[in-house]
Amino acid sequence: ITGSLATGAAQAREPKLQMLYDRHRALNLLGRELRHSMDLPVKTPEAGFSRPKLSPEVEAGFRDLTFDPLEAYYGFRRVKAAFRSGDVELLSRVAHYPLTLTGKTRRTIRNREQLVAAKDKVMDAHTREVVAKSTFATVFVRDKGMMLGEGEVWITPGKTGFGLGLINLP
Repeated sequence: ITGSLATGAAQAREPKLQMLYDRHRALNLLGRELRHSMDLPVKTPEAGFSRPKLSPEVEAGFRDLTFDPLEAYYGFRRVKAAFRSGDVELLSRVAHYPLTLTGKTRRTIRNREQLVAAKDKVMDAHTREVVAKSTFATVFVRDKGMMLGEGEVWITPGKTGFGLGLINLP
């Protein structure tokens, strides 16, 4: 079934499965039409996030720093989703190591285990709120990456794309 859903090929199946298949196809077509009406790509990108339409100035700002706006957006959405979930394990997968924590003291997180151990500091309410309120079109961008809020969180470029690079703790 999953193969036929992906390719759109019709197969003989029992009525209950046919109903699910038809519902999936209808939702897929509805989503495509909605995306088309919003001037978004009809097919969602492989990363699963659709990128909002950005002004030429915002796109030029990323390109001037040799950042791919689409790659930067995927990194932004992954970090934002990890903070929104409140799951430090998920956050550990979108972080670039060594991850720097600054505040009263400076600390370097070298691996996932250390990040999980520092969950209470990393996932504090203020930092999560700053990330939740940030929008891609309004982030400050410079050669080091994207700054969320007043510098509480930095999303930095790396070998595997953009990821969490620095957290300034209150």
